[in-house]
Amino acid sequence: MVLDLTTKDDQTERIGLEKALRIMGMPYDVTKKVDEACRYKIVYMVGQITNNRLKASEREALYRAVEAGGALVANTVKGNTLFSLFGVSGFKESRQRFKATIDPSGGESFLKYLNRQKEIVIPLGNRNLYDTVIWTTGYTVSTAKPVAGFDDGSTALCYNYYGEGTTYLWGIGYTQSILIPLIGQDYEAQRKWINSFEPGTDIILLTTRAIYEEIIDPAVYLYTIPFGQESAFIITHDNDAQSSFKNSLEFAELEKRFGVRATYFNTTKYIPDEMDIAYYAPDNITYLNQVKELGGEIGSHTVIHSQNIASFPLGNPGITRESYEPLKNPTIFGEVKVSKELLDKDIRGQNTVSFRSGYLGFPRELIYALQKSGYRYDSDFSGNDIMCNFPFMAFSERNLGSKESKIVEIPVIFDGSMDQLRQDNLHQMIAEWLRIIEFNAENEAISCILLHPNVASFKLKAEEMLLEELSKRDIWIGCISDFGEFWANRQLIQFELEIFGDELRITLNLHEKDVLPGIGFAINSSNRISRVTILDSEGSMIPTSTKRRKDKIYVYKK
Repeated sequence: MVLDLTTKDDQTERIGLEKALRIMGMPYDVTKKVDEACRYKIVYMVGQITNNRLKASEREALYRAVEAGGALVANTVKGNTLFSLFGVSGFKESRQRFKATIDPSGGESFLKYLNRQKEIVIPLGNRNLYDTVIWTTGYTVSTAKPVAGFDDGSTALCYNYYGEGTTYLWGIGYTQSILIPLIGQDYEAQRKWINSFEPGTDIILLTTRAIYEEIIDPAVYLYTIPFGQESAFIITHDNDAQSSFKNSLEFAELEKRFGVRATYFNTTKYIPDEMDIAYYAPDNITYLNQVKELGGEIGSHTVIHSQNIASFPLGNPGITRESYEPLKNPTIFGEVKVSKELLDKDIRGQNTVSFRSGYLGFPRELIYALQKSGYRYDSDFSGNDIMCNFPFMAFSERNLGSKESKIVEIPVIFDGSMDQLRQDNLHQMIAEWLRIIEFNAENEAISCILLHPNVASFKLKAEEMLLEELSKRDIWIGCISDFGEFWANRQLIQFELEIFGDELRITLNLHEKDVLPGIGFAINSSNRISRVTILDSEGSMIPTSTKRRKDKIYVYKK
């Protein structure tokens, strides 16, 4: 249960927590009533918790609930009337802390996902670029056990046993740890921009899930990967050079041989400029039709592939090919709508729903324009940049307080451009990418690759090597729209749980016909669940398959 103690001034804390819970697929309700929240086994308390935020009777109710065996998760607790509950004696706020380091040596189960070196350090901002970064609250502990510390020595995360229950206290708010990174405004906290494992935001997500799994038995959550598979590998190509369109056929034929699909983002450059000729021409359109026939998804990569798209004005949503002047008056709507108009006209049976900007440019109002123009999926953020290896529903604008859109954002992890993938480092790069895919699989996260077909040769070989290795694993491999459709459907699902002896029944809020094959659940249970049944909103049983890995059961719609 989310105990919402926010006001108009700090409501982004609740929005950030809900974002984390939805990405992780965890069930929750929201209440502003303390007595109602205390009836649940686990309570997530959000808001700036000062002494006057709670009545004395409400504070007492929280003490009693934890003492009786409940769990309370919070951050930015500043009221000393709750200090003994959380096992702290004081705090200090600062914008000059640049990292938090986790100590997993105690073997705490809620740190179980953090088994890699980069998973024990949360970057908070780049001290070489900024004097001040996000707000944090450093604690002085009394009875609590600290498990993470800021670079000034204060405590960033601690837990405290109180009676039969446990409290968990973060010194980083959900606004700072979830929302700010996911709109790409995290003070350049990432350690590397691309082709690296960067789980800074994921650490918060994974810890939230692990606390849930520690407290709740059975712990059930919507799984992040289709068909209960270990991870997802999403293949994308950017056709933004003269040679790319013809070369795409070789990549599409390779993918067909392995029985997988990829997304081809295409620049519809129909006018020449100082950079290049007008290569969106009949021959290249023919190649795109052939790519689609081979199974490739055709997506938009803007009209003019400009490095300056982030500074373009929004423009007129009614713009068309006839009225657009991309060289004189480029706009976001022009790049989004006109490229879709051309592709939908020139590619047989086409409805363009996936988008990527040139140079991964991300204007503040891009998502708003995409949704207004009929797109459903975007892949513009670098996963390293936002420190997140999970998809999420993008915000309509890149600012705090913006509403969530219906656009699925699928971050890019790997990029073979800018001379990062070469003939002479091919095997080294493939080994590194496979290593990162394994790290993400451990966390039930995804990996998305961008390979430009401007050169076939070693880039085609790179993809072949990856597919040869990954096809041996239980890993979902496919394109942006197929995975995006899964994620969008997953976001619609709510569920309730009932236990009858050793049977777990999961009842969904949707009719079976509205639930995609592959949608499923992960169940962490202490051996008392031997059968899982999924029912739709009408009470009808949904046909399922089951997989078991390590300590979890994965049940999904056939």
